[in-house]
Amino acid sequence: MDQEFDCAVVYYIKQLSPSDAASSKQIKLPKTEARRFCGDLRHKQRSMVTVLDHRQVSWEFLCTCYGCQYALSRVAVFCNSYQLRAGQYLLFYKDNMQRLCMDRSVILPAG
Repeated sequence: MDQEFDCAVVYYIKQLSPSDAASSKQIKLPKTEARRFCGDLRHKQRSMVTVLDHRQVSWEFLCTCYGCQYALSRVAVFCNSYQLRAGQYLLFYKDNMQRLCMDRSVILPAG
């Protein structure tokens, strides 16, 4: 990443696909990982999720459960704002103040 961040727990690392980064208005996340920060939702149930980025700007996404995966909608503005491309990563994590955060990375995560 091009900046340091305050991270207590990493919830999920999502590699962006070509449609995630360019045209899609939503990204798909595995249910097991996404429920850690989106909550436990039943099929087609929705919940709003608020996250902070590395600049402490608040972003609000709509999370919907579809069977074994969750979809985060309204992500296109975030991707466009940071000019994200396919192959880059979104990190979902909790900071040391227990706030849900999302950051982007251009490097492959270790491990």
